[in-house]
Parts: sequence; C-alpha cells; structure tokens
Amino acid sequence: QCRSKECKMSGTGNDYIGTLNTTISNRTCQHWTANEPHSVPQTLLSKELFPELSLDNVNNFCRNPSHDIFGPWCYTNDPNVETDLCNVLDCDVPDACTVIVTGTNSARQYIYILPLWKSIGLEFKVKNWDPKWMEGV
Repeated sequence: QCRSKECKMSGTGNDYIGTLNTTISNRTCQHWTANEPHSVPQTLLSKELFPELSLDNVNNFCRNPSHDIFGPWCYTNDPNVETDLCNVLDCDVPDACTVIVTGTNSARQYIYILPLWKSIGLEFKVKNWDPKWMEGV
C-alpha cells in the first residue's frame, strides 16, 4: 500500500506503480518488453529494477528502472523520440510511509509501516562498529 499508484513518494519515483502511460509531451509509452519502435536494452529489463519486482505487469506504464534523477519515464511509440519523461507528481506527505528494505536483488524483502499501524512510534538504533575494537560485541 505504500507504493503509490497516484504519485511518487521518493524523489526519483522508483516506487511509483501507477498506470500513467503518457509522457509530458503527450506521447504514448511503448511496452517495456517490446522492441519496436525502440529497442529496450536488456540491462533495463531486470525485474529487480521495477517496483513490482516483475515485468509481467509493467505494460507500457511510466517507470524509472534506470533511477534517473528526473523521475519516471518511458520509451515512446513515436519513432522519432526514443524516451521521454512522465509527469508523475510528488506525494503530499512523502514520509507518511516508512519502508525498510532487507536483502539484495531477488532476496529483497520490503516492510511497509503505515502511520495507522504505529501506536507509539518507530525507534531505530545504530551502532558504529569498528572491528579493531571488540568491546560490546
């Protein structure tokens, strides 16, 4: 539920899972797994690069698998314009959801904590560990 269908919670919009499929210049997005009119590099077709962790449902929706600083984008169906940005708005309250990520690649696990679930807050403790000092281990 924390991944937004209406807006982007992170600045780069890597979390956006909406169905917007039109760019800021009003071009229709090409399906991510199609190779016409533009060839999508295999390096961008890794399921780990999409918030759904799958290519099955990304269709031709705006996404940001390259983690572009300008936000979600897509390959266009216009043969003269390869890629274009999408106008995915920022969420009003980006800190309304806390996302904790553990693991790497396909072993990634996400824990979403919504404010409604929190009764007394969330506490984190961080320890700066120096292997030369074994005290406290």
